[in-house]
Amino acid sequence: GKDVLLKFAQALKEFGEFEKNPKMEGRNMGIVINPKA
Repeated sequence: GKDVLLKFAQALKEFGEFEKNPKMEGRNMGIVINPKA
């Protein structure tokens, strides 16, 4: 799961940058991606 989210963040690198590393929240894993200005 973590590898998939990191690969997804790399694919979106031109549109934004991720704020934090992937984080487990219960059974879910999420990542915060901020748009570029």
